[in-house]
Amino acid sequence: MNRIFLLLLLLNPLFYSCEQKEGLQKLEATLLKSDKDFMSLGDTLYFSHISGIGIQDSIIWLSDNRNHLLLGLNQDLEYRQHFGEKGKGPGEFLEINYSYFNENGMYISQAQKNSLEHFVNGKFQKSYRIENGGTRERFAIVNNKIYLSQPEGEHSLMTKTIGGKDNQSFGKMIPYQSRTSTNVRNIRHVFYKDQHLMAISVFEANVEVYDLEGNLVYEISLADNEKIYQAKKKYDYSKLREYWVWRLVIDAYLYEDQLYLLLDTHHAEKKGNGNILVLDVSNVLEPQVKSLIYLGEDKRIGGNKLAVNQDYIFVFDSWSKSLRRYPFDQSEIEAKELAEKLEEEEKQKLEEENKKEEEKAEKKRESKAARKTGKNGKKGDKGKRRGR
Repeated sequence: MNRIFLLLLLLNPLFYSCEQKEGLQKLEATLLKSDKDFMSLGDTLYFSHISGIGIQDSIIWLSDNRNHLLLGLNQDLEYRQHFGEKGKGPGEFLEINYSYFNENGMYISQAQKNSLEHFVNGKFQKSYRIENGGTRERFAIVNNKIYLSQPEGEHSLMTKTIGGKDNQSFGKMIPYQSRTSTNVRNIRHVFYKDQHLMAISVFEANVEVYDLEGNLVYEISLADNEKIYQAKKKYDYSKLREYWVWRLVIDAYLYEDQLYLLLDTHHAEKKGNGNILVLDVSNVLEPQVKSLIYLGEDKRIGGNKLAVNQDYIFVFDSWSKSLRRYPFDQSEIEAKELAEKLEEEEKQKLEEENKKEEEKAEKKRESKAARKTGKNGKKGDKGKRRGR
């Protein structure tokens, strides 16, 4: 009996996983394939380090830290515009992080400058100082206040009046083995919806809901999701280096009533990041896990930033240094794949017919050569008999 059990473990590693944790939430993944990508504009512009993606008025904005600029593409991944230059002055960039868009324009976080830069149509408007390094995560602006992740002391989040000095710290703080590890592992992405804030822990994959006064009103742990559980169990958090942050939630994006979490569920195997967990947040007070999307490629991708609209998911692949587009409607891709399959089948059929014709011609040549050899042999025999 023990030998049979051991054999089952060896043949099926997931058997052991299920024994370790019962009641895991399993979601069947929807497979999406990329239909287009963007890598560069010839020799004039090549990007390799995208630190954030956002969408405003059908323009996909890429925060390009390598070239110190914001690059704008349309949803067909065609170049539209760019702005920005390197520098420490107002409107210049040292380290571009995430951008936030509203009716007043674009707000760009620059943690290295401790600032929030305001632009309208690519034109610099004003710079606002944010103490203690600002944020490198997604943030929200509501009623002239910025809500951002800034773990310190007993709280993980902060709100600051734009252009003012009023600061308020709030938010749950999860303790780890030291103050340093506690601070670096409590970073969160922040989103605003329906008079509430949603904070997503990049380390624990928890979703916390706060009112605008900073009171925690709801919390959901995603640890029972099969993908997240399998990823988290690979690490003993107590043995991780103090400054080391494994971003289980690499990036997040809110589009209408859907919250998209880009997961690093294969970090330990170094296979890439191709899973997106989708939450239904139509009722912001009770987010629900809805579905799983798998970004399918010939090879796994190193996805590290994403944005979403009604037609596409856009993911920056840090391995190929390209922005990939994944349509929700895969019918065109399926039609193209079907056409390619039929074309390949026709090609193979033609090759087989040509091969048969060649084999037939070769047999004729061999038969003709054999008959010719036979006639020559008979002539030789007659000559020998006459000689006798």
